[in-house]
Amino acid sequence: MAIKKLMVVGDSLSRGVIFDPEKQRYAYSEHSYVQTLAKKQDLKIENYSRFGATVHWGWEALKKKIGLSSSEAVLVEFGGNDCDYDWAEVAATPEAPHFPFTPVKEFCDTLCKMAAKVKQAGKKLFFINLPPIDAQAYFRSFTKGNREMGDKVLRWLGCVDRIYWWHEMYSIAVQTVAQACDAILINVRGEFLAKGDFRKYICIDGIHPNDAGYGLISQTVAAALAVV
Repeated sequence: MAIKKLMVVGDSLSRGVIFDPEKQRYAYSEHSYVQTLAKKQDLKIENYSRFGATVHWGWEALKKKIGLSSSEAVLVEFGGNDCDYDWAEVAATPEAPHFPFTPVKEFCDTLCKMAAKVKQAGKKLFFINLPPIDAQAYFRSFTKGNREMGDKVLRWLGCVDRIYWWHEMYSIAVQTVAQACDAILINVRGEFLAKGDFRKYICIDGIHPNDAGYGLISQTVAAALAVV
């Protein structure tokens, strides 16, 4: 592998979060892509990622940590939380306008700032696009089977598939920024979609990869790092 030291800044995907169906709560996978890369690829990783983080948190973390990092490269992974909504608020006022946690322009602008910071530090830059989500499963997850909440959210949403389309727009935004900033894009989404029924690689919450999904991510990231 060409890269020996890697700094990762991301959200729950880079922390290896899974949904445990038996305990009905979130947990950390022993097969996260970061752990797998560190074990199997002789790669030292500084992992500054947090469950629930948005790109704004990532920007602040990057500013604090990059000057102290001995890494050769930085991997940036955000979008899943940025594109999400406060669904309880949507259900409470379905006739009102609602906005994602990070509007897409702010999302792109902040990714660009992160890219400039990494380049200024003289490090290689990687972006990961977003693995696809199972919109139906995610809808069931955040409505918790509450039919009244589901009906109110749908009044605003229109159809459940809109969640997938909206999420996909942020993945495309990552790709666009990567190209504009001359960063290396790791096409995780493409690998999931190439599997046909990608839902086999997603937890029952509809948004987090399961262990097989993390295995697919680790293979994809390892292949990208190896050719730099």
